[in-house]
Amino acid sequence: MPSGRVSVEIDAELVERAGRAGAPTGRGAEAVVEDALRAFLGAEVIDTVRARNRGVDPEEIAALGRSELKAWRADQQHAAS
Repeated sequence: MPSGRVSVEIDAELVERAGRAGAPTGRGAEAVVEDALRAFLGAEVIDTVRARNRGVDPEEIAALGRSELKAWRADQQHAAS
């Protein structure tokens, strides 16, 4: 996967914790922060779902999504009443 450069300011204590967390496996703070961000964003789940659904018509996926959203909204409305 191509990488990009982003500069962010992170609390020094968090950087130290990330460094300590990665030390046993030889990974630096940067790798630990990247892993944490991927986990927070659910990137692994998204990548897995995309890989499993290669070849599926995007319109079919969109229609299923709309259908599920409509059902969820109906459930929410029913629960609120």
